[in-house]
Amino acid sequence: MKKSYFIIIIIAIGVIGGLLASGVWSPFVAQKNLNKAIGKLAEISLFKAEGNGWVEMIFPKEDGKEKSQNIKLSLDFESLFDIKNEKSDSEINFNLEGLDPLSLLMGSVALGEESGMEFKLSLGAQVKSKENELYIKLTKLPALLSDLASNISDQWIKTDLKKISQETTEEKIKIPEEKEKELLAKIFEKIKELLKKKPILKVKKILAGERIDGMSCFHYLVNLDKDSIKEMIIESAKIAKDYLPAEEKAAYEKALEENLNDFSKKYDEFVQKIGEINFEVWIGKDFFIRKIKGEKEIDSEKLKDLLEGTKAEEIKEFKAKIKLGIESKFSDFNKEVKIEMPEDYKDYEELFPAATSTPSE
Repeated sequence: MKKSYFIIIIIAIGVIGGLLASGVWSPFVAQKNLNKAIGKLAEISLFKAEGNGWVEMIFPKEDGKEKSQNIKLSLDFESLFDIKNEKSDSEINFNLEGLDPLSLLMGSVALGEESGMEFKLSLGAQVKSKENELYIKLTKLPALLSDLASNISDQWIKTDLKKISQETTEEKIKIPEEKEKELLAKIFEKIKELLKKKPILKVKKILAGERIDGMSCFHYLVNLDKDSIKEMIIESAKIAKDYLPAEEKAAYEKALEENLNDFSKKYDEFVQKIGEINFEVWIGKDFFIRKIKGEKEIDSEKLKDLLEGTKAEEIKEFKAKIKLGIESKFSDFNKEVKIEMPEDYKDYEELFPAATSTPSE
């Protein structure tokens, strides 16, 4: 009898081993690895990101035309983010190329007229930030703007983001300043809690492993879980009411209920229109995400209904396929790097007084 049990155990071990070796259970391991990588994000205090992103609009080919016309905006970046000290340092290059601007403004694309000229514009900048302070230095300008912007080229310009936000945003309900950071920390904790229950990414396909910067990596095609993102947004919005003055809570809760109902409906419509969002992810053996790469194409025709009643309603007749893409590598996790802010700079208000002056009543 004991011998029979022993044989059964040996067979069971063999079957389980065979399943593992054949990859039948590997999706479960892959999802576990992905979940661990998502959880690992909370441990990052500093990291470097480098890569590029792009948006391309491909206009429909008209009858009798040789090819379709397009416009592409691309962004190359190399950035260092110090999350712990709320600092960043970035080198950014913008490139705009394709159909000449005059043809676009005159509507020649919509009318099906052939543009005889293409163009390419490049703009480079260095950007630093510390809490609500933003510093920008233009390092590369298109020839047609070099004379007009000579007073700001290679000059650090400081902007107070909080001040601009207060001047341009009408805040009906305001969270006390001393509680803002506490609120953000609470929202962050809530997001971590929700991620444990329902991850926002799901493994769709296991791809061949690769090495990124010498690090052996798992390689997966993943799918964005839109329901998890929706729940995360809604739950984060609900947390804010606990940090409002007592006299403003009732008004916030009423407005929140109305807005969330509208948001939920619009969100469901939007995700149904755009379809699945998939991208590749490379996870190092240390479970830090080392690289992401993805591309999505959206037909503007599918988004027409979503513009009803919005400020963008007038562009409903815009016809184009829109491609969005990103490829980025991540490194230097939690390294000791000091980011210094510029000492020699000019305030935005000093350079552009007209843009910041308050009109007299």
